[in-house]
Formats: sequence, C-alpha cells, structure tokens
Amino acid sequence: MFIAETVVVFAMHEESWDRLDTNDIAELLPLLTHDRDENRENETNPNRLLKALSIRKTPIRAILWHTINTMLVVAIFILWFTLSRYWQRGIDEDGWLMPLEVETEDDGHFLDGFVEYLITHQNDGDILGMQLNVATLMMLLSFAFEYVRHRETGAVLPKNPNGGVWDPRKHGTPIWYRLLGMPSMWFTSQRTQQDLIKWIAMAHNRNVSRIYPQEIAGFALSGGDEARTELRDALADSKMFNARTRAFEMNELRRPQKLNIDLCFFYAQLHSKGNEYPGEFHYFNDEEAQDAVDSTTSSPVARISSTMSARMVTKKPIRSFFANPWRSFSNLRLKSKSTFNLQDRET
Repeated sequence: MFIAETVVVFAMHEESWDRLDTNDIAELLPLLTHDRDENRENETNPNRLLKALSIRKTPIRAILWHTINTMLVVAIFILWFTLSRYWQRGIDEDGWLMPLEVETEDDGHFLDGFVEYLITHQNDGDILGMQLNVATLMMLLSFAFEYVRHRETGAVLPKNPNGGVWDPRKHGTPIWYRLLGMPSMWFTSQRTQQDLIKWIAMAHNRNVSRIYPQEIAGFALSGGDEARTELRDALADSKMFNARTRAFEMNELRRPQKLNIDLCFFYAQLHSKGNEYPGEFHYFNDEEAQDAVDSTTSSPVARISSTMSARMVTKKPIRSFFANPWRSFSNLRLKSKSTFNLQDRET
C-alpha cells in the first residue's frame, strides 16, 4: 500500500509539474500553422500558439484526481487511528502485540481487527509509523504545491463594487489576496478566461473543459522578445476560427471576432498619477510603434519601463483604441514587486 500511494502521488504531482514546463510548446509551435479563412485571404489570424496550449477535454481527470486524493487521505487517517490503537494496546516483553484480556463489546475497539491484521510485532508498528510519516508528508507537500499553483496561476479577480473590471490601481488588492499579496497571474474577469477557452475550443473543434494558464505565464517568461511578440499577437488578434467549417465566426458587424486580450506587465513599485493605489501596467509594444510612443512620452514612468524591456511601454498599443471596448486583464508575477499581465480590452 505504501509503495502504491507513493507512486500515485508522485505521478499526479509529476503531471501537474509538467504543466509549468513550456519546452513542449516551443517544440510544437514551429510545426503548427495559423488558421486562415479561404474566403478572407487578407485577414491574418495568429492563433497557432493557442493550438499549442495543453487542454483538458472532459472533467473526468479532475474527478479522478479528487477521488484518488480523497481515498488516500481517508486511508491515511484510518491507518493513523490504527497505529494509535496499537500504541494503546501495547506490546509484551518480546515485542508482540498484547492480546485483548476480555473480548467484549465494551472492551473491544472497532479498529482491533485492523491492528491484529497489520501489526503483530513491534517491528510492524515501527515500519507502519515510518511509512505513515512519509506518506503524510508527501500528501501535505503535494496539496501545498497544488494550492500554490492554483493560487498563483489560476486566479480570477472579482468584480469591483460597481460591477465592472477590478483594477488594482483603483480598487487595491482584493480582500482574499491581502495576506499573501496578489497572485503571479490573474484574469480580471471570468469572461476573459471563458473567451480564451472558447477560442481554443473552436480552433480544436472539440469541447475544452480546462486550460492551463501557467503555460502562458511560463512561455511569456522563458521566451525572448520574439516569443512574447507571438504571445501578444495570439491573445490580441486571434480570430474565432471554426475548425469544423474552416471559416471565421463573424460578429454583428460581419467582421471576424477577435480575442482582444492584452499581454501586459504590472509593476507594483510605481504609482501612476490619478490612482489611489500603487502599481502601473506596462504593455509589450510593436517595435514599429515603439518610436512613436517614445516620441510622445517623456514621463519618468515611461523611462523606468525602458529598463525592464526596450519594448515595454506604459501606454496601450495604438491598435487598442480601435478594438472592442470590452477588455479584461490577467497578471503573471515575476518577482514580489512585479508581474506580467493579460489585459482584456474592456478597460
């Protein structure tokens, strides 16, 4: 049982840890192409990165994960109670389990059967105690890792008091993040996360129950400017492509629907003018647009941003002003004081 528990916990943790690695995306990306609508050849659609992201088709694996962990936790608790009952009964001078003096319903214990089956000698009790310590520690570390991973990469900010998008510069830190600080990556609205899932599902022509945002975070951090450029374009300009009909899905204006999510960087040490709380968003800009932004921006904030990246600016890329006005953002933390963000163009 101990070996089985160890292998199962390790396998589940290994799968979760593998989602933080972006080498698979980097290797798969050159083999993929952007989807195009033959009837709209002039429309670009930089969506191959979305197709390279890992997906979960059904919630079966999530249900299986919770079921297995629940069974393991229950088994560990039962074994700890069994070991406790063994300690209560004690051992004789030769190290053998003390027999029950009077086997009555009042004197017996419902775990005595487990004790007599699993522990007959002192050596059995010592080995079981050691195995339970190791198994319990593994489970606690596994749960701690899953909590940190979910908190840091799967956060969705609540709506602000007026029902709009939560902006940490205007509304501060949400109450449940005040103790440990803002997460490393966040979506500022549930709609943004659902839009991203929908775009990926349409490109795959299959149901998608879950994506892994940590892959986006890792790709933004581990890649260079070229990788971040592709990520920015994929999130901002990918069209909703129906893989079944091989055509774009149109909006009410008969134009292809864009994903419209901005990749940006949140730096908590800066304080933008006119906002109550500290923090500033930096956007990963086009090289062509950088000169135009530099010529119109001479603020200290903009000059500070140039020390982080030659292509980070505090103003949204010019194309943002012509996009759908509905947008939200998510955030990817680099250090305790700085973060990458995905910002939906509602803001």
